[in-house]
Amino acid sequence: MPGLRPLSLFRTLGRAPEGERQRRIEASPQWRERTFENPEGAFTSPGLSTAWEFFTGGSSHRTPETPVPTVRPRLGEPVDGVRVTWLGHGTSLIDVEGTRLLVDPVWGEHAAPSSLARVRRFFDPPLALEDLPSLDAVLLTHDHYDHL
Repeated sequence: MPGLRPLSLFRTLGRAPEGERQRRIEASPQWRERTFENPEGAFTSPGLSTAWEFFTGGSSHRTPETPVPTVRPRLGEPVDGVRVTWLGHGTSLIDVEGTRLLVDPVWGEHAAPSSLARVRRFFDPPLALEDLPSLDAVLLTHDHYDHL
């Protein structure tokens, strides 16, 4: 589409930052030595232990301690440029030059094939299905239940 440029992310994906990009990263108030620190104080622990704790229920950091704040989006008419409205996790409504795409729609209570998997939403979708505007396409990025 005319006027669209590749996101800078794709030019650097998988490569260590350097030069001006590295300087911008290091200037971030959330940058601590060699990693970003969550300003809200959320638990972050890299590695397999985090996944193990999540799926076995052993982590006290499995769910938020307070409700997750949400805002009902104001959509309006499709735009001439680009507008992205994030609706939670991987779900986004994208307007690109008058074309409206819904990406990875998840409106169910559980992001799993069964409620037994205990993958429950932290908050209701900020927009009801019946309030979605007309769509030109639905895009599924991959076949994980939290993206279908």
